[in-house]
Amino acid sequence: MGFIAVGTAKGQFSCIIIISYKENNTSKGHKMANIKKIRDTIKASEWKHLCYYLQADTTIRASRKDRLNKIFNLLHLFGLRVNETTQITNNILIELLEQGQVKITAHKQKKEKVIYLTKKGKKTIQSLFTDLEPNDNFIFTSERGSKNQPLQPNSVIRDLNSYLSVVFPNKAISSHSFRKSLCSSLLNDYNIAPTTVQQIMGHSSIQSTFIYSSVSDQNIMNSLELVR
Repeated sequence: MGFIAVGTAKGQFSCIIIISYKENNTSKGHKMANIKKIRDTIKASEWKHLCYYLQADTTIRASRKDRLNKIFNLLHLFGLRVNETTQITNNILIELLEQGQVKITAHKQKKEKVIYLTKKGKKTIQSLFTDLEPNDNFIFTSERGSKNQPLQPNSVIRDLNSYLSVVFPNKAISSHSFRKSLCSSLLNDYNIAPTTVQQIMGHSSIQSTFIYSSVSDQNIMNSLELVR
């Protein structure tokens, strides 16, 4: 990834173009291919737009709308990975509501992580999940499958990303954008200590947390103005 500072005739910088790419070796030599876009975060206004759009959508089945609404809210509240979301059971949510926190298994690292519930988040969970029963049934299951068989994460990711591409056709917003947004906001907007953010996100390494620490385009411009 890199950037190009575009200048004017007087030598002043007018804008910055950020480029992200991946090169692939082919039989004809080195060619640029499979451009990897910089994933966008979800701003507060975009989150509201997604909620309103989904609520007003009459083109999808009620069951899919309900599932999307619940998963989007879980991703937004906790910055979970999709595969963590698919492993949530009734008992996990019940304990979360009663205790304010609960341990789940972060399958990427194969270790436990803690989900923390805020007062606002509690109201959201209570309004979304009104029929919780004390059992280990998964919250999200196939309409034709067993309550003991969770949805496959890859199929959920495809469904989420397909819907997000409809709502945000001109943005690179995906299911991972929710996690990126929470982590970036904690680090860059609220200056939360990286070690605290690491625990919230369930990162095994602090280096993974620092990936989400970013510098604004204005700060980059101000830095360039000092030397060019």
